[in-house]
Amino acid sequence: MGQSLIVALPRKWQLSSIASLLGSLENASPDAIKLFDEQLEISISNDAWVVIEVLPDRDLVNGIDHKEEFESDPDLDTRFRRDLDLLHFFAARYNDLDLMRGILRRVAQEILSRDEIAWIDTDNGWAISVRDFLEKTDQDPTWDWRVWAPDNKA
Repeated sequence: MGQSLIVALPRKWQLSSIASLLGSLENASPDAIKLFDEQLEISISNDAWVVIEVLPDRDLVNGIDHKEEFESDPDLDTRFRRDLDLLHFFAARYNDLDLMRGILRRVAQEILSRDEIAWIDTDNGWAISVRDFLEKTDQDPTWDWRVWAPDNKA
C-alpha cells in the first residue's frame, strides 16, 4: 500500500529537473526512471517505487487550491506559509520509505547547493524545510517523518 507527501520546490523546477538528479540510483536498472509529461516514475524493483506528479496551483477538476489550503492552515510552519508564492507543488506517492528518503535527500542537497528553498509537506499535518530534513537524516539515516512531529512549528 502506498503513502504520499507533497514536495514544494522553487517554481523553476520541473519533473525533468528531478529526473536529472536521479540518473544513478543505487540498485536501479537503466530503465528505473521514466519521465512523462506530468509524471515521473521511479522503480528500483517490483517492490519499491515512487511516483511524482505535478500538482497545479489550482486543481479545477477536484476543486482544490493547494496554495490556499496551505495558507489557511494555522498549524503549518509560518516560514512554509511565507514561502508559498515562491513554490511549485509535486505530489509524491511511494511504497518504499528508503527509496523516498533517498530521493528527497538528493533533491534537498541540490536545492541547498543552489541556495534555494523547498519544503516537504509530510501529509501528517506538518511541513519540514529541506534543510531541516537533511539535518534529521544526517543525524539518523533511517529517520522517519511519519512518526515524528515538530515540537515548535515556529
